Amino acid sequence: MTGDSPIRETVFRIERRMHAARNRPTLFGRFAAHVFILVVLVLSLIVLIPLLVLFLTVAILVWVYGRLRAAVMRATSPNGVLDGRRNVRVIDPNSHRAATGTDSFTSDTGTG
Repeated sequence: MTGDSPIRETVFRIERRMHAARNRPTLFGRFAAHVFILVVLVLSLIVLIPLLVLFLTVAILVWVYGRLRAAVMRATSPNGVLDGRRNVRVIDPNSHRAATGTDSFTSDTGTG
C-alpha cells in the first residue's frame, strides 16, 4: 500500500471538523464574551473620564496660577504699576551730571 486509503482520509477530515466544532464557543459563550468586553470597557471609561477631567482641571489651574503670578510679578517689579516706591529720583537730562556723565557717587571734580 502506497498511501492512505480514502476511508482514512475521510475519517481524519471528519475528526478535524468535529474538533473545530467542539472548540467553537456556543452562542451563549460568544454573547457572554461580548457582554464582558462591554462591561470592562464601560467600567474603564467610568474611571478614565473623571481622571481626564481632573488632570485637565489641574492643568488649567496651574496655567491660570502661572499667568496670575506673572501679572503680579510684572506689576510689582521696578517701575511696575504696583511698584510702591514714592521717592523716585528723576534725573533731568539737562543737568550738569547728565552732561558730564558722572553719577551720584562721585563728585564733580572726579576725586570721589
